[in-house]
Amino acid sequence: ILKSEIANRESESIPKSQIANRKSEEFSTETATEWMAESYHQQSRSDLPNSLRAARNAAERAASFGFAWVRVAELEFGFGRTAAALEALDTGLRQSPRNALGLALKGFLLAAQNRTATAIEWFDQAIGVDSALGYAWLGRGLCRIRRGELEEGRLDLQTAAALEPHR
Repeated sequence: ILKSEIANRESESIPKSQIANRKSEEFSTETATEWMAESYHQQSRSDLPNSLRAARNAAERAASFGFAWVRVAELEFGFGRTAAALEALDTGLRQSPRNALGLALKGFLLAAQNRTATAIEWFDQAIGVDSALGYAWLGRGLCRIRRGELEEGRLDLQTAAALEPHR
């Protein structure tokens, strides 16, 4: 791409202030992918109920879209609805069994049930799929600390912080 082409594209782009202030209804949400984008947009505005609604719309629009089901599970868990989260997550992991975020989320759901040893196994699976997923290292570290493995847990927490220092 020539520099002049980049300059032309930049001048044609929408100003960031307009993007940040856009209203959801101004954009089409026809596809599951568009609904997923809408879910993240609503989350960025701290509107978690609408974020969940958008994620559910994505999952309903494309029932085999495992990432949408994992997103639903993540949000349900955030609302403290563990049973709904597990149901959505199981669907998501059937569709996308190597979804590292989903595997780590399963670990957190099990940890919330005080099933620490099993939770660690799920965090290990997530790390095996994506060793750069700080979320999985965080979960495993917390579980290790819960089990009294303080040094190992601390090392996992340090790894999580190094991988995702802005979280």
